[in-house]
Amino acid sequence: MASRDRGGAHDPPWAVQQAVRVLGRDPKVRPAAAPRWVDEIGCWVVEADFAVELPGAYKSQGCSPSGVMSVETVRFAFPESYPLDPPEISLREGFPRNFPHIQPWLTTDNRPVPCVVDEPLSEFFLSDGLVAVVHQVAIWLERAAAGTLIDPNQGWEPVRRDGLKDLVAVDRTRLIEKLDDRGGFRCLEMAYWRSKPSVGLAVSSVLVANSEVPLSASALTSVYCTEPPLTDDTERGRGVALLVWPGKSPDGSPLVCDQYLPETVSSLAELRERARIYGCAQELREALTAFRTALKSQESKALPLTIILCARRPYEVIGEGSCTELCAYVTHFRAPMAFPEGDRTPVRPAGLRDRVSRPLLARMSGGDEEAPRIPWTLVGAGSLGSKVGLHLARAGQAPEAVVDPTVMSPHNAARHALIPSDTMAPGWLGVKASGLAQAFEALDQPARAVEEDAASLVQSTRRSGAWSRRTWAVVNSSASLRVREALAAADAKLLPARVIEMLLFGGGQLGVLTAEGEDRNPNTADLMVELYRLAVEDADIRHRLRTDDAPFGRVRVGQGCGSLTMRMSDARISLFAAGMAEYLLAAQRRDQQATVGELLAGRLDSGAMGVNWERRTIPPVTVIAPKDHRDWQVRIHGNAVKEIAAETARYPEVETGGVIMGRVSETRKTFHVVDVLPAPPDSIRSPTEFILGTGNLCRAITEYVEGSALGLSCLGTWHSHLNQSGPSLTDERTAEALQIARSAPALLLIRATDRFHAAMGHSDQVNAE
Repeated sequence: MASRDRGGAHDPPWAVQQAVRVLGRDPKVRPAAAPRWVDEIGCWVVEADFAVELPGAYKSQGCSPSGVMSVETVRFAFPESYPLDPPEISLREGFPRNFPHIQPWLTTDNRPVPCVVDEPLSEFFLSDGLVAVVHQVAIWLERAAAGTLIDPNQGWEPVRRDGLKDLVAVDRTRLIEKLDDRGGFRCLEMAYWRSKPSVGLAVSSVLVANSEVPLSASALTSVYCTEPPLTDDTERGRGVALLVWPGKSPDGSPLVCDQYLPETVSSLAELRERARIYGCAQELREALTAFRTALKSQESKALPLTIILCARRPYEVIGEGSCTELCAYVTHFRAPMAFPEGDRTPVRPAGLRDRVSRPLLARMSGGDEEAPRIPWTLVGAGSLGSKVGLHLARAGQAPEAVVDPTVMSPHNAARHALIPSDTMAPGWLGVKASGLAQAFEALDQPARAVEEDAASLVQSTRRSGAWSRRTWAVVNSSASLRVREALAAADAKLLPARVIEMLLFGGGQLGVLTAEGEDRNPNTADLMVELYRLAVEDADIRHRLRTDDAPFGRVRVGQGCGSLTMRMSDARISLFAAGMAEYLLAAQRRDQQATVGELLAGRLDSGAMGVNWERRTIPPVTVIAPKDHRDWQVRIHGNAVKEIAAETARYPEVETGGVIMGRVSETRKTFHVVDVLPAPPDSIRSPTEFILGTGNLCRAITEYVEGSALGLSCLGTWHSHLNQSGPSLTDERTAEALQIARSAPALLLIRATDRFHAAMGHSDQVNAE
């Protein structure tokens, strides 16, 4: 190879000179020769002799049985971009290649390239320096000499296939499940993309399916097809792949290949020889014969074929959980003759990749790939719901059902997780639930698209597969008050799963997630009431709930008032969606049975670059029914129970009381008592009666209502009894008076010594069905 000095002073750069000094400091490296510039590779080349510690019995011979010599010359080729890029490391020409941890390619002058670290050499070099690289080379040579590059305790090292241009993606677990001890072959359907083979063998990317195809003329005719090209230089289509595996040896034991070989196959003849070494030569011959026979009636055309040979190793392949190694190859045939060039037909090894599968996604996301898919339902397939759903799908936990009757609109492209394209434009305007379900299926997680209204579903025994008794949770991201009301009111027989709700406020200033407790107590409506009580305590939460500044106002996307929507960036929704998705994943991975309710509030930080989440646990509420109104219910929250108990304890000898605050739902016929206001100073307490004063009461109620961001209101009054009695005649008349004074239903709450009682007025509004 021609070489010459380079540089104005005929000296290598300072960085290369420094590298030579580093090489010379290693005790296993003899002084390196001076660097020389090699035109053919465009690098400064330094050759260094490494002293290799051979196993004791072979020191005198100067060579190990594996072909490693006591002194090995290693070439370091420093590119002009050094030290930004590392040197290329190569061994002497003729160095044996039947080692693991050796790259499948040669340098331009036929030198093998060792793989000295299990990460990109550039990253290792920039992190640990040239000293560490030289040390790794020395270790690699000594392990190669001793035959310990493969550690049985770690597993069998697969044949190196990185750097290959052709790629084959498979579901390894499901393919290995197809194998048996008898040996044989399977014909599988595949999809492919390839560059147009104007010169030589086309570069291919192949996706092998798990579905089998019979090797017959009719089957191949129906499978092989060419689809419209992606570009002028590429084409795509469908075809078949052959899966071939070994059987048993003459003594009945499984055929095992314990020989490590580099991936050097380049022709059909070499592929047959490799199959012989792996123990499946006969099976490959039978597969190719059947394939050739099936092609005889095909029209003349050149198409790709993928062949996967299975090698049974003496112990588990690293990271596979199986002793079977899959070795993929791509070739092209020409119908109807199959392989007109015979054994000279070009064959190329292909890099093997895991195809998209739920276990792969779970593994990549830090989850357990063997853990089952948790059944849950997503209600609302809009911007927030689609993002959260896809976050979980990419972790292997997509919902089993998506409920949303609404259709896509062009403005949804600004924030929806699905992306429109020219090829899918008609589908983009379809129903959101169907589009999202298709995305989940592409991630190996089929989901039902329920194109119906969730509020109607929970009122009907016909649930259309939206959820079942197996469902872990119904996650509501619809931001619909109607849906929330319906979910909160749903009978346990119609909605057995707990509800988790996610929504945003103030143009993305505040994100809220609520999760129901055990037996749906507290329920989703209880938890939203707790959010408004939090606003009373926290002025910042209150401000974010009520933010309606111009930058976050509504934007018109069409004609008519129904075409208004919230103005907010996709990035901002994604900030909140990520945290909400992490919550769901963590909840699914830990004990799935909730014991308490949870309220999480996420505040956008001052730089709008992150979200600070706070979590509050919400205990179960106390549920009672008012006297003479059993179709109504009163849900008394823990804070109200605590405040009433404290006030009662302060006045144990007399009746006391105050004002109850909360929210009323006439749709669900429910009072949520979340807080109490103390009685004004002019209130009268006695052993037989409590009379609520009026001093500053209106102001106190108004301030509380405004402090809750207008989410809460005055529901009525409460007072204590010194015995176990419920509402008296006087209490009932008081309830009537309260009702007459209010446009909404009014409540009188009584704290007896043993439990709570309630009374309501009898106005037509209250009794209305």
